[in-house]
Amino acid sequence: MHYKKPTQGTSKGLSLVEVLIVIAVIGLISSIAIPVLSDITGTADNSVSKRNAQLLSDTFAFADQAGVSFPVATELGVCNSLIAGVDGNFMPGRFQVSLTTEERDAAMNHLTFEDDFLLYSPD
Repeated sequence: MHYKKPTQGTSKGLSLVEVLIVIAVIGLISSIAIPVLSDITGTADNSVSKRNAQLLSDTFAFADQAGVSFPVATELGVCNSLIAGVDGNFMPGRFQVSLTTEERDAAMNHLTFEDDFLLYSPD
């Protein structure tokens, strides 16, 4: 059997130039991917706030039909009442929406309060 003797200068690793090229390619790919991913999360956050606004509006409508009188007739007052929970007067039942303060604030961007009624207004 003949064994081939390695020649001088043969390396088993990557050269500095090759490593720098790999780092540059990774940087280029991440510079393209990060804005795309952040736009996706922004769209998802907007969808969640719209869904929460719709939920608040629907809960308000059901509570209004059940004869709930809200102590503060403003968007913020009604939303806070729905989050704390209100009891129906004509119909038994508790109307409550579980949202954090941040979720409530984001949802209020999609709500209007007109004629003592909480309305969902998508953008």
